[in-house]
Amino acid sequence: MVAKKRHKSFAPKVDKAEPITFTILDEEFEAYPQLQGAVIIDLLAGLADTGEEGNSAAAATLLTDIFEVALKPESLTRFKALTHDPERIVDLETLSEIVAWLMEEYTDRPTEDSSR
Repeated sequence: MVAKKRHKSFAPKVDKAEPITFTILDEEFEAYPQLQGAVIIDLLAGLADTGEEGNSAAAATLLTDIFEVALKPESLTRFKALTHDPERIVDLETLSEIVAWLMEEYTDRPTEDSSR
């Protein structure tokens, strides 16, 4: 008896995704139009982990990680400068809104409004 071979080839969908940009305090930042699927899975797993009580360190690290992988190098440099400038404040709520929006863009589905 000959064993049947189990095999399937996969062809990732490569889209010409629109650029992702956002503005904070009159500065525009550019993110990559798409991220690797594995990176998105890692980020979503991190988001799920931060829902646990007392995991604020993990949540802070996750915010940083998302910007590190999503923003193009030039934008990341300016973003870090802006978000560490003592004269131009970008509060935590705004950073959280940006993260939620970026994840919505990368997963192509709306995230739940956290204010509910």
